[in-house]
Amino acid sequence: MMAPEVLKQRIAEGIMAFPATPFEPDGSLDSSHLTSHVAFLAQYDPTALVAAGGAGEIFSLTLAEHEQVLRATMEGAGRVPVIGGAGYGTSMACAMARQWSGPGATVYCCCRRT
Repeated sequence: MMAPEVLKQRIAEGIMAFPATPFEPDGSLDSSHLTSHVAFLAQYDPTALVAAGGAGEIFSLTLAEHEQVLRATMEGAGRVPVIGGAGYGTSMACAMARQWSGPGATVYCCCRRT
C-alpha cells in the first residue's frame, strides 16, 4: 500500500486520469468496458486514476455499483494508484469511503459520523 505522503507527492508531480464510467444501453454498469478502458489509461502511467469521480457519474450509481466501479478500476489499474470518488451528502460519502477497504486498498476517510 502507498503511504499518504507518497501518494501526495506522486499526485503533485504528474497528471491524474479520470476515466468516465461506461453504462449499457439499459442503464446498468458496463464494468468490463471500464476495466479495459482503465488498463488502456494505465499504460501511460498517470499519477493516479480517480474512479467515479470525474464526470458526475457518481450520482448515477448505487452503493453496490460504486463498489463495482472501484473493483473494475483496481482490476485494470495495475500498479497505478486508484482514488475512489465519494459524494452525495456526508453520510453517503462516508459509506462509499468505508465500503472500499478491500485487498490492496487504502482508505483515507475524514468522516466523523459512524
